[in-house]
Amino acid sequence: PRGLQILVTPEHNSLKSIIDAHIAENNITYDAIEYLDIRGDLGSSVDIESNYHFINTYLLNLKVLNLRYANMTTIPRFAFYRNRSIHYVVLPNNLRKIEQSAFEESELRNVNLYIPPTVDYVGTNAFYNTQITGSIVLSNYSGNIYLGNDAFNTPYIFTAVFCEGISNIDGGEPFNKFLTVMVLPSTLNSIHYTILHNVGIICCHPTIPPQITGSANGILLNPSKIGAVLVPFGSYLLYIDETSLWSLLNPSPGLP
Repeated sequence: PRGLQILVTPEHNSLKSIIDAHIAENNITYDAIEYLDIRGDLGSSVDIESNYHFINTYLLNLKVLNLRYANMTTIPRFAFYRNRSIHYVVLPNNLRKIEQSAFEESELRNVNLYIPPTVDYVGTNAFYNTQITGSIVLSNYSGNIYLGNDAFNTPYIFTAVFCEGISNIDGGEPFNKFLTVMVLPSTLNSIHYTILHNVGIICCHPTIPPQITGSANGILLNPSKIGAVLVPFGSYLLYIDETSLWSLLNPSPGLP
């Protein structure tokens, strides 16, 4: 795709002015820009003068947004809400937060979305009703991650993989009822009960059952919203112990 690499600096932080200069120099229009590689920071504002508003309103043929080397720790609320052009995004290497509705109802079509290991917060509706397909892969250097309600509620995400190193997962009900498989790492110590909802098969690798938080005595845990739970053969008795909330989910020995 035709595109350009742009350095957005605090001294010259208007993406529109930079691109306007480029298209004037090359005698092209906004529609000629299909690929954008951002270096620097797009800012935190999403108002009518913001870089996000410019991307969403004027770059209507932009298909690929590469933020890998952007100096950004946060993608703000509603940054790309209902963007109808961007099909593929690469998230920033140093990203910490993806805030509420950042990509909600956009046309994102990533096949397998990798969340950078620096991210510890994905807000409510962050990727709600996008066209992302396949898997969501999450890792985190700090070990802690929060996923808000409907963060990944799309009809085409079938697998959620939490990578080794993650120890605590908190949040709401981030996934849709079509999620087929969730993979939990051996390093997991605790998980909020709502994360387990709307999952067909949970592959739970810890040898010591992780604490299920937020559901006193399992009252709020809804086994009808959870399919099969597979646990390590050697830990099966620990998972079915009546003192473990996992016993309410009828786990089966199915993992090495």
